[in-house]
Amino acid sequence: MTVPAPAFRLFAQLPAELRLKVWRYCLPHRVCELDQPVDRIVFNLDDDSSSPCQLYQTTYQNGRPPLISHVCRESRFVATESGGSATVCDPDRPLDTQWISGTDNSDAWFDTTPDSPHLNWTSGYEADYDYSGDSLQCLVWEASRMSATPSIMLTYLDPTAHEPHASRLFLQTQSMLPVPKLVTPDKVKVINAYKQLSAWLVVMRVVVVHAHLDAAAATGLFSLLGDAPVQIVPASDQARLNRFYDLAEECERRQPVTVAQDLTRQSADSMRQHLRRVITTNFHSDELTTIMHPAIMFRLCTRMCNHRVEI
Repeated sequence: MTVPAPAFRLFAQLPAELRLKVWRYCLPHRVCELDQPVDRIVFNLDDDSSSPCQLYQTTYQNGRPPLISHVCRESRFVATESGGSATVCDPDRPLDTQWISGTDNSDAWFDTTPDSPHLNWTSGYEADYDYSGDSLQCLVWEASRMSATPSIMLTYLDPTAHEPHASRLFLQTQSMLPVPKLVTPDKVKVINAYKQLSAWLVVMRVVVVHAHLDAAAATGLFSLLGDAPVQIVPASDQARLNRFYDLAEECERRQPVTVAQDLTRQSADSMRQHLRRVITTNFHSDELTTIMHPAIMFRLCTRMCNHRVEI
């Protein structure tokens, strides 16, 4: 026998201020993606390799209005207090913070109170997608008005990550040798942009969790209602990282998958050292190493696109 879920039938009789607090507690804490990720770039795949997930599905779900906005007039009021459609191309933005690209996510829902902005864009997109403006300044502006810690991909900092393997290996070997600390004016501008904020999260890798919505929501990892399918977890939060990894491994064991993901867990210290090497090699800035912190991105795909259908 199944035990029915507990129900509180006197909610409507609570004072209005308490009801509003409950609705606010139900708001998802999301990662607001300014642009859509492309799977072959995120997973660094060649043209003949299959992807563990197409990713655009999670971006679409992540950009929809929160579930509570559909419950009643009162809950929608709470959802729209500080939430609404993204305005990456807002003409009222300062000119130097405007950025548009072939991958922009300007129709997505975002909330300036609980959400944190994220940029998927890296140099790997430039060959295939048109863009104009400064993506970094755009992200900094979004973070300043959202009062949240922004995040970027590791490959945004490391241009060699998009090189062919042999070339990348050579460049990484060269980076281990003593190099003159030449910082160009363009690099100084970038460093100063980063220094406008006190902290950054750098996504070291992306892990996709293929699970049904009800099962994912029951874990509480993707918000109370499962409507925050993109999560970025700092490397320092090992307990939470392990919960996400455990869920990803469980989902891949439960049913045969088309493309297996690398679910090897790295220590926080190894990720910090890796990030420090990238920053030192590309920017020669000890100050940036103190404000940039490694993290892992987890994406919930409820389409189960990586699971084989057994007949």
